[in-house]
Amino acid sequence: MITSAARLPSAPERFGERAQALLARVGGTPEEIGRTLDAAAELVAEVRAACEGSQRSDV
Repeated sequence: MITSAARLPSAPERFGERAQALLARVGGTPEEIGRTLDAAAELVAEVRAACEGSQRSDV
């Protein structure tokens, strides 16, 4: 599913690579988990922005 989403024209840069990395290792310490959550939040924000931009251009 990640591979398919990464192929979408509006997918953020390196989406597939970044999403796979987030899911591959969350972390073993509170600091590592915090960094993973921060990176996930950043990726989600980029996806939202891409989707909003895509919806605007469809109207």
